Amino acid sequence: VEPRMATDIQAWLPEEYVPDPREKMNLYKSLADARTLERVEEIAAEMADRFGKHPDPVRHLLGLRRIRVLGAQQRLEKLTVRQDLVQLDLGRDLKKSELQRFMAAIPFQVEFVMGGQTRIRRRSPGPGESVSTALILLRGLEQARKGG
Repeated sequence: VEPRMATDIQAWLPEEYVPDPREKMNLYKSLADARTLERVEEIAAEMADRFGKHPDPVRHLLGLRRIRVLGAQQRLEKLTVRQDLVQLDLGRDLKKSELQRFMAAIPFQVEFVMGGQTRIRRRSPGPGESVSTALILLRGLEQARKGG
C-alpha cells in the first residue's frame, strides 16, 4: 500500500517534452504502475532516450514517484514533500537502535516528533532540494530498519 502524499511541487510532463497526448497518458500510467525503483529508472531512461534531457517538472515527477515507491517499501503512512518542508509520517515510533542508525546515515539535522507515531521533519529551500532531501531521509530510514 502506498503512503498518502502531499506536495506543492510542480511535477508533470510538459507538452513541449511529450507532445502526443496518448503517449503522455501512457507514460503517466506507466509511472503510476511502477512499484520498484528499478522500474522507475527504466521509465526515466526510456523518456530520456525518446524525448531528451528531462526538464525540471519531469525530474520532479520522477523524483516524487521514487519517493512514493520508497515510502511504500518502508510502510510509511504519509509523505509531505513541499517546497519548504519534507515530512515523513512513520505510523510508529522508531526504536532507539533504529534512531541511532538513522541519525548516523543522514548528512544533516532533522526534527523528530515522537509519541506513538514518529514524524521526521526537515525544512527545505526549494522543490529540487525537497525531492533530494526526501530521498536521503528514506534511504537513511531503510538503512536504520535493516540494521546497518
